[in-house]
Amino acid sequence: MKLDDFTDVATEIITQSINEAKGGNKPAVPEFLLRAMITHENSPIPSILVDYKIEKSKLTDRIDEYLSILPEEIDADDKDNNIVSVSPRFISLLDRARKSALDAGDTYVDTITVFKQFYTEGTETAPYQI
Repeated sequence: MKLDDFTDVATEIITQSINEAKGGNKPAVPEFLLRAMITHENSPIPSILVDYKIEKSKLTDRIDEYLSILPEEIDADDKDNNIVSVSPRFISLLDRARKSALDAGDTYVDTITVFKQFYTEGTETAPYQI
């Protein structure tokens, strides 16, 4: 997947989330993306959390708790460093964000558009209780 359609900040956040997953030998799942959106210094998401009275530290703690129990990625040591594997959920979320931006007439996909896709992830995935 090419990230040319994403803003610079969104691209940094996506890259950061994949690197964090890879660094922990974990599969790159959307929760890594959510964590990166919350912690990235240029992300607008912390402001949204304040507006909805959601404590950033509690949310990141819950996400970290979930990520810590993820199984390690199989054969993570044997992978080519130029190839990045992400979960189908991760790709689906980014594809929905791209479509949402296109439908809105936006030239680029921003971080908030990606963030909104967590609300439309689908019914086959159990909701994460926050």
